[in-house]
Amino acid sequence: MRFGPVPLQDAPGATLAHAVTVAGVRLKKGHVLTADNVDHLRAEGHDSVIVARLDPGDVAEDAAAARLAAALVPDPAGQGIDASDAFTGRVNLKASGPGVVLIDA
Repeated sequence: MRFGPVPLQDAPGATLAHAVTVAGVRLKKGHVLTADNVDHLRAEGHDSVIVARLDPGDVAEDAAAARLAAALVPDPAGQGIDASDAFTGRVNLKASGPGVVLIDA
């Protein structure tokens, strides 16, 4: 993965590393920048943005989080867990009711 600032002309298709508000809209970390997003950033005086770009073989953070959650909790309903969809590189795992957790390390 390549991470860091890039000039706006190289930003379309890259993934935002940090949230930014542009044209009154909050673009969250993990948002894939479009040409329109870049145009709005330029119009507001930005000349670069901090992004992440995946290299061949890399896994996007939401896909990695979903894989990890599935490995930890393969049967959420059967395990008494509510699992959120992956977002910003994480999956929230919450107990669906009161109880005690037993982790088999």
